[in-house]
Amino acid sequence: MAEQRVIGGNAVRGRARIWVPLVAVGVLLMVAAVEVLANRSLPAREALEPGTVVAFGPERAAEVELDEAWEVDRAQTKLDLRVVLARDGTTVVLDAVQFPDPDGTDPQRMWEGVSRLLETAEYSGSMLELGPPAAFATPNIEDGLRGDLRLDDQTGALYVLPSADHGHAVNVRVLSTADASAEDRTAAAALVDSIAFTGEAA
Repeated sequence: MAEQRVIGGNAVRGRARIWVPLVAVGVLLMVAAVEVLANRSLPAREALEPGTVVAFGPERAAEVELDEAWEVDRAQTKLDLRVVLARDGTTVVLDAVQFPDPDGTDPQRMWEGVSRLLETAEYSGSMLELGPPAAFATPNIEDGLRGDLRLDDQTGALYVLPSADHGHAVNVRVLSTADASAEDRTAAAALVDSIAFTGEAA
C-alpha cells in the first residue's frame, strides 16, 4: 500500500485519522526568516503524488484526497481559504467557507452567494455562463448542488458542497480546455467525490 502524504493537518481516510504537525516547535522564527528567499527559487507548481490528502479551509475542516497525480498552484493556494490544482488542460479550484449562522444558510443560499461572487468579482469582464443548480451528492456529501459552468473557452462545472451541519462548505470550480483528455476530466470528478469534512467521511 502506498504511503499517504498529508498536507495541512488532519487526514481522514475511512474512519482512520492521522495527525501530521505542520512545523516543528522551536524553528518557527528561522523558517519565517528564510521563507521569502526560498519561495523565490521554488517552482510555481508542485507535483503531488496519488494518495496525498490536502486539509484546507478554516480550522482545516475540509479535505480532498488525490487518487491521481496533480500539481498544486503554490501562488494561488492559501490553505486557510483555497486550493488550486492543475492537471494538463484541467484546473480545479476549491474554496472553503465557514458560516457564522449555519441554521440560516441552506445550499441554495450558498449557491446564490458564490454565483454572485463569480459574476461580479473573480470573473468580471470574462464571458461567464452558469447553468441552474441541480441536486448533487457524493459518498461524503448528501445535499450538494451542481451546475454547468463555462468561462470563455473553458467548460466544466460549479459545485457547492456543504457540511452536514451547514457550518462549512466547499465551493468547487472545475474548468477544462477543449483539448483536455477524458482521463483528466475523470480525475477531476474523482477529486470532487473525495471531498470530506473532518469527522464526516464515509
